[in-house]
Amino acid sequence: MTTSLLNPILSLIFLLSVSSFVFVFSKKINFPYTVSLVITSLLIVPFVNLWYLSFIRDFSLTPDMLFYVFLPILIFESAYNINYKDLLKSIYSIFSLSIFWLILSVLTIATWMYYVFPLFWFNIPFLVCLLFWSLISATDTVAVLTMFKSIWAPKRVVTIFEWESLFNDWTSLALFLVILWLIIEWTEIKLTTLNQWLNMFLSMSIWWIIFGLFTWYLFSRIIGKIKNNEAVEIALTMILAHLTFILSNLIWDHLTIYGFTLHISWVISTTVAGIVMWNYWRYKISPKIAEYMEKFWWFMAFISNSLVFMLLWLTFYDVKIDYFNWFIYLMIIWFLLCIFARALAVFIPISILNKFKIEKEIPLSWQYIFAWWSPRWAISFMMILMIPDNLNLPSWNFPFSIKDFLTIITISTIMFSLFINIPSIWTFIKKLKLNKLTQLEKIEQEQSKIIIFLENINRINFAFEKVNITKQEYDELKYKFNGYIQKSKQIIKEISQNNDLLKRVISIYSLWIQKKYLIELLTYNEIDEKNFKYLLVRIEEKIRKLEEWNIKILDLKDDYEINILEKFVLFFIKKNPSNEYVKNRSLRICIFRALSELKNMKKIDFWFDNSLYDEIIEIYEKRYKELKKNKSDINEKFIALENELFERSIVKNSEYTLNSLKKKWIINEKLYDIFIEKLEERIYS
Repeated sequence: MTTSLLNPILSLIFLLSVSSFVFVFSKKINFPYTVSLVITSLLIVPFVNLWYLSFIRDFSLTPDMLFYVFLPILIFESAYNINYKDLLKSIYSIFSLSIFWLILSVLTIATWMYYVFPLFWFNIPFLVCLLFWSLISATDTVAVLTMFKSIWAPKRVVTIFEWESLFNDWTSLALFLVILWLIIEWTEIKLTTLNQWLNMFLSMSIWWIIFGLFTWYLFSRIIGKIKNNEAVEIALTMILAHLTFILSNLIWDHLTIYGFTLHISWVISTTVAGIVMWNYWRYKISPKIAEYMEKFWWFMAFISNSLVFMLLWLTFYDVKIDYFNWFIYLMIIWFLLCIFARALAVFIPISILNKFKIEKEIPLSWQYIFAWWSPRWAISFMMILMIPDNLNLPSWNFPFSIKDFLTIITISTIMFSLFINIPSIWTFIKKLKLNKLTQLEKIEQEQSKIIIFLENINRINFAFEKVNITKQEYDELKYKFNGYIQKSKQIIKEISQNNDLLKRVISIYSLWIQKKYLIELLTYNEIDEKNFKYLLVRIEEKIRKLEEWNIKILDLKDDYEINILEKFVLFFIKKNPSNEYVKNRSLRICIFRALSELKNMKKIDFWFDNSLYDEIIEIYEKRYKELKKNKSDINEKFIALENELFERSIVKNSEYTLNSLKKKWIINEKLYDIFIEKLEERIYS
């Protein structure tokens, strides 16, 4: 192996090894992984010039590598679990924060920077001030999602943050590109400049929708034709993420129609691809692959994020500026201005929305979190790499370049964000009690504990009967777990002051059972994807209403009002008797299973009056009778279809039995492959 290839490989192995150890260590000490990684990177940087560690720098981060390899992965993974329905609930606050007030704050703070910095002998041109505040205003979607997933902030807080971060990047990028063009061309800001930015912004707003719909249609058709091919299905999602990003960039750079450039934001387009993948394609993927798919994307995001963090610090180590002489007095000012700009862009628009009750009120405690925590990272660095090395202005009279200047102050701002904002957010969340469990969640938690402890007691009884444990150990264990059960019952008793809350808990549980068995029917190929989605959105909407306290008791009527995007999807479902039969049959099976589970749960003593189950059971029994009556009316017409669907379930059950035989080593790998190939031909034919 040549030295030119060996050193980059050694560098990659070294960086991945360090990242892995840092991840494990940060988990043990309960410290943010990203901050730990930055600290480690800063400790490594001074040693890279030693001859025996010089290979570390042979694997370097180029702009092309960042744009075309890592960013598509980070953006796609961060969007993979975003539910577009949550956007509609907070759309006014999201757009206010990410577009209108962001622009106002950039203009305001850039103006302050222009007039304040000369007091410290820094006469910075106004265009450079604008360029800096446009690139530093881009928040990091990946950091937002990673942090809030780990601290379990309220769902609406996470929704506003992730969508605001997404559109924030879109607005910042449009501003940055126009200002960068002004500096390169050295022209003044005029009305035509604002007009150009507005055209670019609107173009980005329109074309990513069209492009997103195109990618959705293309890949949904391809994935729909492929079943049970793990490697191919996962590879298609990788192709989707990178191809969307690359094509968006190429169209932006090279495609002009009648003198009009198609500005398709690669950030937005890739995000849309991830959102559509989650909301509409995830059930096109073979059910047994879905779990692997999420783990695969988490792993890819972990690798990408780790390498980008470490490589960027190594890359910017070469910036030639005497950091302390020039910037030590201004670092705090930059950071405070960032905090002030963020506060300006949060408190004013949200106060207006709350005052006029345009949407559901956002509490003051949430506003503090929005104002304080706005992490900067990947997108800001991406913009830095887009700046030409020779960028200059006639009024720039410093011994270092504009790019070096912007690099240092961007790093300074990010450092403050990493070492102050991110570590302190956990304290803020705990202090404001934003991550505490709701009463409904507390009851669900204690119910789950009781079920687990009862299963443990059954296991203890079984072990004692088989003489695996002594009488003394049996008595001690049983006493301990009975004590746990009594403690959980007491907590439920203290929380539940009225029966409505308990009925909501039971209703939500029953709906989750329905959802579980509906997914199982899809796995068994007893329901097609379109009818599956039709039923799924209705079950999920009922769960959402119960969780948000909008309704007090379960309602199994099919009265869910679908939104425009769901209407678009359901438009392609042909309304024919066969579809109606499959839909009713599936719903009947799910309701029957939920009814059986509810009757079993009623037998467990959770302290509260188990007759509360009766009202829910009565609703299910009534609905089941209605569906069974519908079945008797049309069953004769669809005997062949019923037989086909039942045969599919038998074939799928054979697959599970086959897997069990393999686990017990009753059949070898060769026989298993022969059987499974034949079964899959029948399942997916």
